[in-house]
Amino acid sequence: MVFGTIYHITYEAENDMQEELTIDILRQWNEKTADMLYNAYYRALAIFSKQIVRDKAAAEDIVQDVFSALWEKKIAFESLPQFRVYLYNAVRNRSLKYLAKTKHEQVSIDDPSTSSREFCLLPTGEEDFYSEEIYRRMILAIEGLPGRQRQIFLLAIEGRKNKEIAEVLCISEETVKTHRKRGMATLREKLSEDALLLLTILIA
Repeated sequence: MVFGTIYHITYEAENDMQEELTIDILRQWNEKTADMLYNAYYRALAIFSKQIVRDKAAAEDIVQDVFSALWEKKIAFESLPQFRVYLYNAVRNRSLKYLAKTKHEQVSIDDPSTSSREFCLLPTGEEDFYSEEIYRRMILAIEGLPGRQRQIFLLAIEGRKNKEIAEVLCISEETVKTHRKRGMATLREKLSEDALLLLTILIA
């Protein structure tokens, strides 16, 4: 199974965003599972990995590899929290291995530059990595924006400046600024303080 790229979603995104990925859907491991998994986690995990490896293309490849491995193994997870812990740890570990390989040296898991720690389940059954789930919640909020605003913010969190975004979308810089201003006003109402701070850092 090959998952879509960050711009091409094989399942209808509008429908997927309305239907939450559940543990029952996850256990089916069919085409719908793959598409919902992609829509719910791909962008967030790519951003998460990029904070570690500092390379967009490498981060996307890492997440793609993790998703492909998941599809091949078809692990029977007991809960979504357990699945998310596995998912984030898999991306984290592959990202660290990438760093070790490209730097030709061992990367310490305590190195602050990795921007991550290993995740686990709390006795309550919930994930002990709220800070990383902020990535996914931020992406979901952005996905809820009107079309043009959504496009602009997704390009902005890739590190593209207003001028480049304008060129990609064939609109003026002023139009980009206007949509960003309106989008931020909406996101301020939807996002937590931590998620809003993360977004501000990513699009600065």
